[in-house]
This record gives sequence, structure tokens and C-alpha cells, in this order.
Amino acid sequence: MTTEPMKQPDPPKPATAKQSPTPSPSASSKPIIQTRAQFEKDSFNHILDNVLDSPDGSPLKEALKKACVTKIGALNTLKDNFIEQLTYDKSANDKDLPLPDGDKVLTIIHIAVPDMNEALVTIRKG
Repeated sequence: MTTEPMKQPDPPKPATAKQSPTPSPSASSKPIIQTRAQFEKDSFNHILDNVLDSPDGSPLKEALKKACVTKIGALNTLKDNFIEQLTYDKSANDKDLPLPDGDKVLTIIHIAVPDMNEALVTIRKG
């Protein structure tokens, strides 16, 4: 029985510019690293848009913006009496309308029971 000497693996090729990976056209344009402020705003928008089903122009989002609540930290620390007093402007003529009771309740539930956010999504999509 004869044994053949082990063949040495080919040495690695040096990296060239052509070998570097290029991002696919479908790659997200969002930065991988966010600042804390951007994360807070994105989280705020996600909760309002997706969990509470209150996108831009909705009474809840407009009322929160009017009250300068635009970050998740501020949203999560609102007190019930503050939520009860929220108002929004429907148009130039319809100003300081009280926030609908349903939006008040959903906001209070979100703050009181953050783990219930998935249930809120299910309830809203009904």
C-alpha cells in the first residue's frame, strides 16, 4: 500500500476591490447604528403607527405632537390626567378638540401594560 504525500492547499488570494461585497439594491438605506434620539423617535412612530394604529394625521398623533410628545420615553411616562387633557386641531377652524375616548384608553393601556402591545395590534386589526 503506497501513500501519497498530502497536497498542500492553495494559498489564499489577496483581496482586491473587485472581490469586496457590494450592497444589493434591495439593501435597506437606514443606518445600522442610530443615535438615541433617532431610536426614540423611530420607536415612538412605530408604537403610534403600528401598535396603536394612529398614523400621521390621526387625532392621537396630532394631539401628542401639539403637546410636544414626540419620543417614546415621553410617551411611556405620560400620566392619566395629562392624557385626559390632550387636544388636537382638526383644521384651521376646528381647534382644541378633545382627544377621542378610544385614543385615550389605548394610550393609557399602552403605558400601563407595555407587554400588552401585541394584544392591542390584534384588537385594532380586529
